[in-house]
Amino acid sequence: CVLKISDSCPTPLAIAENANVLARYASICQQNGLVPIVEPEILPD
Repeated sequence: CVLKISDSCPTPLAIAENANVLARYASICQQNGLVPIVEPEILPD
């Protein structure tokens, strides 16, 4: 998920939810013997 940064975006909730999704992905990878590559993409305006 690419996040575009502005004064009102992303919201704190969006940041927290994106972090939770990436953490869950990393956890599933590790449980299956894989090394997760977690690289949040942020594009400043």
